[in-house]
Amino acid sequence: MGILFYMLKYTLAGIAIRATSENPTIARLMGIAVNHVYSITWVVSSILGAIAGMFIAPTTFLDVNMMSSVLLKAFTAAVLGGFTTFVGPVVGGLILGVLENIASGYISAQLSSTFAFALIVIMLWIKPTGLVGQKVGKKV
Repeated sequence: MGILFYMLKYTLAGIAIRATSENPTIARLMGIAVNHVYSITWVVSSILGAIAGMFIAPTTFLDVNMMSSVLLKAFTAAVLGGFTTFVGPVVGGLILGVLENIASGYISAQLSSTFAFALIVIMLWIKPTGLVGQKVGKKV
């Protein structure tokens, strides 16, 4: 994650990726080859997906619902940290891991999915932007 953060923040390819994700038309006007940026993004995401698949394969079994628990944890981390920053879901994931371990130690390990759902509801009720996220929208 540190390498990905450094790449997106300080390299020319990272700046081009961020500019293209913000506004492809303006990025094209600034001389960025948007189609090449899309290709770079697909390659990087494919590599990261393959690495994640290698890490998750030993702990999951082939089942119809095999990734639902992982998806729930990822979504909870993103809601907890905030969708608008790169650091937010990382912070949310760390906090979720600590809170889930505490809850499974004091309550029950079988209720981890229920705890994640409750955490989503509480965060969306108290602070919908997440802990690190910022409000997105037009300022009037």
